[in-house]
Amino acid sequence: WNSWGWKVFDILLLAFALVHGFNGLRNVLEDYIHNESVTKALNWFLLIFGIATVLWCAYAIASFEAVAVFSAQ
Repeated sequence: WNSWGWKVFDILLLAFALVHGFNGLRNVLEDYIHNESVTKALNWFLLIFGIATVLWCAYAIASFEAVAVFSAQ
């Protein structure tokens, strides 16, 4: 888990999973919210929250040191 290949794979997997989940949430919420301005605000919120979440988690994945975890056992 300490190689950059696995870290890039994990970050991409995280990004695609979050995009998939947030898009599904957006579709469900748009079925119940019929006000266009609220829908637009919701789309912007999900976009900004999704980008922030991916960046925050990507930092955690990139800074993870597997050696420190395995040496503690």
